[in-house]
Amino acid sequence: MPQDSSLGIILVNKDKFLLLRRFPGHWSFPKGTLVNPENKEEEARNICEQMEVKSLFYTKDFTEKTEYYFKKQGQTYHKEVNFLIFETSEEKIKLPEGVLGFVWLDYDRAMSRVTFKGEKEVLKLAYEHLKYNK
Repeated sequence: MPQDSSLGIILVNKDKFLLLRRFPGHWSFPKGTLVNPENKEEEARNICEQMEVKSLFYTKDFTEKTEYYFKKQGQTYHKEVNFLIFETSEEKIKLPEGVLGFVWLDYDRAMSRVTFKGEKEVLKLAYEHLKYNK
């Protein structure tokens, strides 16, 4: 079975989380292909820079992973998404290709907006990490 790896970013501005609206209408975190697992922080910074977010503070000691399966052109893939937390003071972003919109939401509203169960769990863990490590 083919494997796919991505890097997800929990981007936080004060007490708000960035969510992206993707086709066909689900809401999730910024993501990109994970090329070098040994350098996740650098790859995450590159994903943020593509959205024109340059002011970034990496929140260490947080790495969570979700796994799921999806079909593409009749073939089943196994996907892993590794998540890191970054904080920023910026609110404006450039939408990545294939993204229809974005919103900054507080934890409760973000939790109700995130589409997938695995990402809801990652958001909960990120929120707890940020709350207890400030």
